[in-house]
Amino acid sequence: DIPAAVGTAGCKPLSLVVGDWVVSKRPDLLIIEAAVNDGDDLLENEDVCGVLRAAEGIVRTVQRRSPGTAIVFLEMFLRDDAEARVLKTGSEAWRDSRVEVSLAAAAAEPSGQPRYIAQVTNEQDCLLLCEADELCVSSTLLPGYGRARNLRCEVLGVDAAAGMPSPEGAEQESYSRDLTGPTASPSRGSSSPRKVLLATFATGPVFEETQLRLHESLGTAEIQEHWAWNKTTFDEGVHGDWYRRNAKVNFRRGGAWKPYLIWQSFRHVKWGDWLIYHDASQYVREGFSSSVQPLLDWLESKREENPCECLAATRLRQTIQHEWQQQCVGAYGPVERDFARAEQIHCGTMWRLGACTPSSRADCCAHLWRRPMMQHSWSVWRKNRRSARFLREWAKQSEEFDIVAHLPFVDQSLNSLLFYRWHEELQLKALWVPSLYRAHWAQDMDLSAVGRWDGVLLKHMNSVLDELYNEAITRKQKLWLTNPVEEQHTEGSEAAPESRGLTWCQSRAQPKRWARSLCIPDANRPALAARVVAAILYLSDGAGNEVPLSGRYKSPSGWNRDEYEPSRSNDPVGDLSIALLGPPKDGASHFGGGEPQLFAQGFAGALQLGQIRTPVPDIIGPDGVEFTPRRVLAEVTLLNDGSVPWPPGARLCPALGGGNFTRPEANFECFHEGQFGQQLSCGALKKGQLAVVRIATRLPGSELRGALRESRWALCDPETEKPFGVFFSLQFHPGVAP
Repeated sequence: DIPAAVGTAGCKPLSLVVGDWVVSKRPDLLIIEAAVNDGDDLLENEDVCGVLRAAEGIVRTVQRRSPGTAIVFLEMFLRDDAEARVLKTGSEAWRDSRVEVSLAAAAAEPSGQPRYIAQVTNEQDCLLLCEADELCVSSTLLPGYGRARNLRCEVLGVDAAAGMPSPEGAEQESYSRDLTGPTASPSRGSSSPRKVLLATFATGPVFEETQLRLHESLGTAEIQEHWAWNKTTFDEGVHGDWYRRNAKVNFRRGGAWKPYLIWQSFRHVKWGDWLIYHDASQYVREGFSSSVQPLLDWLESKREENPCECLAATRLRQTIQHEWQQQCVGAYGPVERDFARAEQIHCGTMWRLGACTPSSRADCCAHLWRRPMMQHSWSVWRKNRRSARFLREWAKQSEEFDIVAHLPFVDQSLNSLLFYRWHEELQLKALWVPSLYRAHWAQDMDLSAVGRWDGVLLKHMNSVLDELYNEAITRKQKLWLTNPVEEQHTEGSEAAPESRGLTWCQSRAQPKRWARSLCIPDANRPALAARVVAAILYLSDGAGNEVPLSGRYKSPSGWNRDEYEPSRSNDPVGDLSIALLGPPKDGASHFGGGEPQLFAQGFAGALQLGQIRTPVPDIIGPDGVEFTPRRVLAEVTLLNDGSVPWPPGARLCPALGGGNFTRPEANFECFHEGQFGQQLSCGALKKGQLAVVRIATRLPGSELRGALRESRWALCDPETEKPFGVFFSLQFHPGVAP
């Protein structure tokens, strides 16, 4: 820094020393601040030309003799009231005037340009009114008392803006050429008919298919307009210029482009109308199944508690800590994630965004680290000043590479962090629909690698529209607006009883269950692995008839316990007694050393499917050999939770000697994604994929007399014949049905 200043000196004396003090030093940047003293000069002498000549002389001298120096003028507002002319000190002469400027004279000026006047809290709010409206030409802060509640902003629009609505807080109901006309009512009601713009983006056949289905269902959704963005939108024009300037923050999976297109679509919407953004998802490829208008009705009815009348994001059950530490889903951005420093990086980002400040609670970072994660697959925005403030911040911050590139889900994670940054000032609320989790789990949508923290249930707005309909039919609340900052993460919202115990956080999770939900592998566990996520036993009569022999067992990730739905009846099936009245047991007891011994033999897990008590059969076959035509069928859903694909051709084989009753004629079938139909072996199952295997073995005959029999199976690598994955066992007990 090179200080070059003279007290009480304006541009006139500074122009005489600029050569010695500035040009000789060849600075990169010159900041000229002579506004206060030039102002005193003008108040005393009214020598406008002299001040301008001196300022121009400084600029010309620097540009001629030091062309590499950039010049910045610091300007200030000049008071022109009579009282100011008596004052001689700069601090007094330049303070905000206490004399209110009459707007009547300004209104009488025959400019003919559509405009309105709105109350604002500061200059940034004034600028926002223009930035958020594509009909705006400029916005100017008018002189006033200098206190926030008295500031006014004049917004000028293009000719086409005449008669278009103005935002809440405006003194006119619309852009007007005559500001002396009718003033706006204190509160704005809903427009009729309600106007909605849908914004989507798609690149690639799968995404374009979903975008087309959304477009074809506009009538069903009662949406009037669709702005379908695609790759060509960013090829040319203003959007192309923006994309090229910000190429560094536009990634293969997300980035600045989504907040940008939402912000531009928001600017296109008229004040008071609605914008809906929706992902053209590869996960839920469908259009709207019903009207969005009931949801907008619901938001309008919640205006008092949710003034933005928006749904900025939907709350998920897992915490931000889980979002940042999970290794199940790869990084969306270009920066490799640093899991060891995830909490520190998160904390630094929250300070940079202003969510944590010196005046925040002492444990601000730790507190937000344990708050619920937000998902942004779709959002709803009423065009008002609160929504504009949030969307502008999201679009602006997403252009900062040092912020967005380090986030787990880039723009979506930024949306979540900004929600916590602005929730108090803008009174934002998060949408929380706990009933959707229970409904999706009942349909086995919790058996994947991510299990019960999967957000796919909220990927499409249809699920929320359906729950809103169910709320009306059952008269039981399904949709909640919550403040996740104050919510107790251990119990969920007091206002939503269904959410009790749903939040997935480290403090309440068993360590092994927490690590499993993060997809953190056990270093000693085999890379070629499998885990049972569901199982059930059936009894087959050999004629194609199957009846449940046990209850249903599930072991989803992201949950603190395994679940078992008992069989509906404890009555014997024929003369067969159901002994499997509880969930399967951990089969590691077969290995004297527990898990270490289990891993050493190539297994990743062990499960005892159950115990069956059956009478000795008295059926004699044609060759005089006793046999039982009935079979026990074990249907097991396996997850490849290892680090490598399964070897193609994996099939059933005896394990640990096969026990004393592992029939060679046991049937085996395997079905999974990427394999057509049920096969006698499994294909190269990829990491994170599911396979359903069916193992059928006949009930024991005379060999059951007086002894417990056990069958033991596993999957085997067809080349090495070595077992891998899960060790299964099933026990048969002799006796008669009780």
